[in-house]
Formats: sequence, structure tokens, C-alpha cells
Amino acid sequence: MIIRQVTLKVSPDRQAELVTFFRDEYRPAMSRQPGFLAARLLKVAGAGDELQIELEGEEQAAAWRASPDHVRLSPRLKSFTPSLAVKVLSPLA
Repeated sequence: MIIRQVTLKVSPDRQAELVTFFRDEYRPAMSRQPGFLAARLLKVAGAGDELQIELEGEEQAAAWRASPDHVRLSPRLKSFTPSLAVKVLSPLA
């Protein structure tokens, strides 16, 4: 399993719009992806928002990034933030 953490700096006036986008469009598209395990939109105390995506492995993550849904939704996700940082985590145990 891998976890992709996407850190977003979203202005407070757009947070409700981000939540709606995530709930109605992004998570449903992710859930159709083979190897999908979970997707969460988290509020990180003092640090903005974080999108956390869990997939079975890097192959499934690459397939998601190449998918028509991701190509269509990624620009919209990026429109919520002036900066976006991605970390890929693998459990040690």
C-alpha cells in the first residue's frame, strides 16, 4: 500500500467549495480506480488542508495519474491553491 499526501494551501473563502468538489467529484472518480483503498480531505491544524489518497501500490497510483478522470479533475483541484506539495509514503510495518 502507498499513501499519497497532497498538501493544499486553500483560502478560507474557498474551503467549502473544495469540500464540495472533493465529495461530489474527486472522491467518486478515485473510488472507481482499480486499487483504490481510501481518499480523505483533512484539516491539518495550523497547516492548511491535506488530501490523503491510499492505493494498493505505485502501479495503481500511476494508473490514476494517467486516467481521464485525473486529467480532467487535476486542473480543478490545483485551482484551489497557489501551491501544492505531494509526498508518497509507504508503511514500514
